[in-house]
Amino acid sequence: MAATRRNSGKAETPKARISRLREEIASLAADPLTPAVANAAASANRAFGDVSALVQDRTRLISSQLEQRPITAVLVALALGWLASRLFR
Repeated sequence: MAATRRNSGKAETPKARISRLREEIASLAADPLTPAVANAAASANRAFGDVSALVQDRTRLISSQLEQRPITAVLVALALGWLASRLFR
């Protein structure tokens, strides 16, 4: 691995670079914003899971209604199509 140059113009050794990267990681881990971001991500993930479950439940409900009453579903679709064509003329 080639040595990299820092602002001083000197070549940085791999050990020095590893040490510097460890210090940067430690400072990032100590940053108080990191837990807040992790908590926000966890909350967003839970909310997405809840919404996903709700959408799946509603999809199953609608599918079962369509299977139980196919003629009614077709008539409702025709009526909505006719109404939309009248509104968007």
